[in-house]
Amino acid sequence: MLGNPPDTCSDPAKSTAMFELLLLRTVLRTLSVVLGGFGVFYLIFAWSAPALWGLALILIGAASGIAYFLDR
Repeated sequence: MLGNPPDTCSDPAKSTAMFELLLLRTVLRTLSVVLGGFGVFYLIFAWSAPALWGLALILIGAASGIAYFLDR
């Protein structure tokens, strides 16, 4: 894989594990973006329907939590 030392690229088990980790991080980041997008969408519509504030905060909080723990 790009950026790895040559000794780790020769082991297929490590290469597979790195691919799975990359795939998991990509899926989690995509989920975070989708949740954040829906959160902003509901936040905009919360001006006309105040009951949506809670849903907007939960969605934005979930997206922020995923992004925070993904980058740690």
